[in-house]
Amino acid sequence: MEEKEAVFKKIGDDIKQRIVIEKMIPGDKLPSENELVKEFQVSRTTIQRALRYLEKQGIIRKEKGKGSFVNIQKVQVEIFNFSGFSDYISRMGKEIVNKIVAQEIYEDDGKQMMKLKRLRGMKDDAGIVWLTLDQSIIGLSLFPGLENYDFEKESLYDVFRRDYGVFPQYSHLKAKAVISDSCHSTYFDLQDTTALVKIEGTVFDAHDNVVEEVSIVYNPITDFNFLVSV
Repeated sequence: MEEKEAVFKKIGDDIKQRIVIEKMIPGDKLPSENELVKEFQVSRTTIQRALRYLEKQGIIRKEKGKGSFVNIQKVQVEIFNFSGFSDYISRMGKEIVNKIVAQEIYEDDGKQMMKLKRLRGMKDDAGIVWLTLDQSIIGLSLFPGLENYDFEKESLYDVFRRDYGVFPQYSHLKAKAVISDSCHSTYFDLQDTTALVKIEGTVFDAHDNVVEEVSIVYNPITDFNFLVSV
């Protein structure tokens, strides 16, 4: 049973990667179920489960008699969740900027935890634009000494990979709308109260260890693409 479940989720994840690599946009049609059956060499039932898996995440929508279509919400500045914020901003030719809003060490059920809250954005000749407000909750048993790094200068995931040999692999996330507060208005230069996209969830490594609990609020200028593989 577990093996069969892993197959349809892997196919779903492969389709998500295709959406990224091929830069598909909302309304683009996916291959038909028959085409996917031939491509992945699995049963039609497995393909249908994979598509339902993506539909539940809001990544695709199914239209009866027409097929499956990309359903990722689009706004303005493109970011793919957990798949290379730093790389993406660099490709835009912008300077990456981070600002620590809060950082603390605390104990939870006998475990040392670090809470890191940062603004992340880009800088050019016109100034700094903050794109996200990120909060990470990280267990220090997996990352001893992490609190000694300067995460205004360092990439959190680069440190995970380079210094701890931990590679974030996948995530379980949920999206919801939140109403902007005074902090959001200040950080994102909002003139009026507005609805913002907030992502919350857990990031895991390939061995199913929890890497971080994450919460991200997006500036409304952000072109939000909800993807869950790292």
